[in-house]
Amino acid sequence: MENAILNIFEDWEKKLENDEWYFQNAYENLVEGLTSEEAFLQIPAIIHILLKTVDCFLLSEGVEILIGIYHIADTTQVHPPFFEEKRVDIEHHLSKHGDQHAQEVYGALKRRTYA
Repeated sequence: MENAILNIFEDWEKKLENDEWYFQNAYENLVEGLTSEEAFLQIPAIIHILLKTVDCFLLSEGVEILIGIYHIADTTQVHPPFFEEKRVDIEHHLSKHGDQHAQEVYGALKRRTYA
């Protein structure tokens, strides 16, 4: 999944220009057929991508993907212990590279995982 997300992020501006639903369609293709267990196991890979992404728009999209994966995984449990170990790194990375929207989307993820 990591390579698939990196491919989605590659040349995203041109792809979005040609298709205003590019990210939604790419997300649907990405998760099509994933079981809850498969989705749950992808959480560390998505977090890894978030920590490498510096574009604020792509950070927001990456957090949106992570929220969607949590939804498919049908869990409010954080990915122990990986998410908890990376939580401070993610928050620092978002404060450095993210915009307000990325922060708000991440806040929604935190509310979901720590509910």
